[in-house]
Parts: sequence; C-alpha cells; structure tokens
Amino acid sequence: MKENDRNIQPFENQLEALKMQNAFRELQAPITNEESIDLTHNDYLNLAHSEYILQKFLSEVSNLSMSASASRLLYGNHEQYSNFEDNLSKHYQKDALVYNSGFHLNIGVLPALTHKNDLILADKLVHASLIQGLQLSDAKVVRYRHLDYYQLESILVKERSNYRYVWIVTESVFSMDGDVANLKLLVELKKKHQSFLYVDEAHAVGVLGSKGLGLGEQEGLLDEIDVLVGTLGKALASVGAYAILNTTLKSILINYSKSMIYTTALPPLNVAWSNFIFNHMLELSNSRRQLKENSQYLKRQLVGRGLKVVGESHILAIVLGDNKRCLQVKEALAQEHVYVQAVRPPTVPAGTARIRISLNTGITKEQLDVLIERLSKYAL
Repeated sequence: MKENDRNIQPFENQLEALKMQNAFRELQAPITNEESIDLTHNDYLNLAHSEYILQKFLSEVSNLSMSASASRLLYGNHEQYSNFEDNLSKHYQKDALVYNSGFHLNIGVLPALTHKNDLILADKLVHASLIQGLQLSDAKVVRYRHLDYYQLESILVKERSNYRYVWIVTESVFSMDGDVANLKLLVELKKKHQSFLYVDEAHAVGVLGSKGLGLGEQEGLLDEIDVLVGTLGKALASVGAYAILNTTLKSILINYSKSMIYTTALPPLNVAWSNFIFNHMLELSNSRRQLKENSQYLKRQLVGRGLKVVGESHILAIVLGDNKRCLQVKEALAQEHVYVQAVRPPTVPAGTARIRISLNTGITKEQLDVLIERLSKYAL
C-alpha cells in the first residue's frame, strides 16, 4: 500500500460508516422533467424559472458587470448595493445590509455583535449556519428546547443579570419541520428581560405577510426585531441575504463582521436582479394565499390518512424515524416521478428522519392529489 493510500484510509472508513448508517450524501442534478412533481427546492413563488420575468429584467438593465472585483470596503460597493439597500429600508422602515449569502450573514453577525460577557439563547433547532455563528461568537451560548418559551424565560430569569447583553435567536419558519415561532411571545420576553431579538426569516420572506416581508410583517412586529435576516436564494430566486437592523448595528457590522468585510462583493448584475425580483415579489399576494391554501389542504389530507405530519407552513414533513425507510420511500416516489427530500441526521435529531415537502406555487391541485396517493401508498 502506498503511503498516500494509508493516509487517506481514515477518510474512507468515515465514508463507509456513513453508508452503513444510510446517511451518505451525494450531489445530484436538479430535476428538469416538466412532467415530474418536484417538491425538493425552495423556489416557493415559482420565480426562478420564469422566462417572462427574466426577459423583463434583461430589457431594463445594461452595462452591469458580472464581477464586483473586490470587497465592499475596497472597490466593490457599487451603486446597485445602495439602490437595493435603500429599497429594503423603505419597506422594512429600518436600515439594511446585504451579504453574499445567508450562511455568510449568520456566521458573521452574532460574532460581530457579541462578546465574552454576553449571552446568546438560541432555539435548539436553528439551522446549521446559525449554529456555526454561535460557535464563532465569544459569548456564552445556551440552546433552549425547540419552541419551549417557558424554559427560555426560566433561563432569562436566572441568568439575565449576569451578562451585559442577551440575544434571543430563532428562525420564524423552521426549515426542517415548517413549524412557526411565536414572535409575539418572544417580543414580550425580549422587552421584559431587556434583551435583543434575532429572527432568521429565510423561509418566510416572500411567503408570509401582505407584502411578503415575513412573519414579522404578518404579526405587525417588524419594529421589535433587532436583527431580521432575509434570504434571497429561496422565494426571491436570487443569491445573497440581507440583515434589517438599526443604523448603529449596521455600522458595527461594516466594521467588525468578517464574513462581510473579507469577501468579494456580489456582482452588480446579481444585486440589480435581487432588487428587481424583490419589487416583483411585493405584489404576489395571490400567490401567497394559494400557497397557504395548498399547504392546509395537503396536511389535512395526509393526516386524515394516518400519516404523521409536522409543519404549519408551506414546508411539511412526514416523520418516518428510520433512515433506511426514509430513503426507500424517497426512491419509490422518484420511480413515479414524484421528488421529495429525505432528511436524515445530523440535519435532524437521531430517530426523526423524515420526508420533507417543500411546496411552491407551480404545484397544481391535481399534482397534490397525486402526491397524496403516492405518499399513502409508500409511507404508511
């Protein structure tokens, strides 16, 4: 055996262990068959493949570079950033700061805003980019049980006086289960215990609220959220993310957020597209209503047939528990051109593998009925 082969063997063993646990992952090409029912992506408003919208955008732009060529603090802070951030500020009534991705944002904001004498209280099921941000922060981090606000308040009562600042961190619509945070209660706790509130609206922007600004808009609480995170790569069919916050916190991030400072800025063309598609999204109230009605219909039908369904939004999950069974159901559905995601640990807790259904406005009522029949056939 060559020396390099011996060096690589631990990695081979690691991959083999994943395969034995039915947890091995591979990259797959997107589904392009128009006759298929694709429930795997986050294009909730079905905007990413709209040729009409793309052509309308291209007819309105010219001479926009495909590269920013530097970070925003050097050369890359082109006027498209100002245009988009000003537009975001107009609708959210706060300042805005665009990042290259949701991951860049979530690993860069909390480490910049917190220090070792601060406390972060995060919902147990916040997603991976937020967890990475928690780990990069010097603050003490405590993860409270998912949506358990009684436990959250008990921690606040016990610990608040021991720290300079406390941040409560949550998603609004949780990405794996599609359940929804109680923002009104979180705002009450924030005020009562003089804390900050950080809400990741990645899976709510475009879908919730009369203008699609998220759960904060729907609940009338935009002004109470200290840092609101919106993603551009899901319902908004673009790339990047934005933080909605006050001017002071924005300045802190510009000076201390490493994932914003030390990366080449997004190309002007991409930022102009984000601004264009954001304006289009604001008008899609009928699409938001359709998505809600379809989700309620699907969940009602699946639960009525005896399936364990979680979720209160356009994201629903059928919890099967076993990794192998979850993969078998996914493959059986794919054979009939119905595509879903099999979500397994470590993305979700052990023993809770599930079929994740990500609804979008391109799914018809007839396709939902096909999905219901196929899931009843293979998942029961």
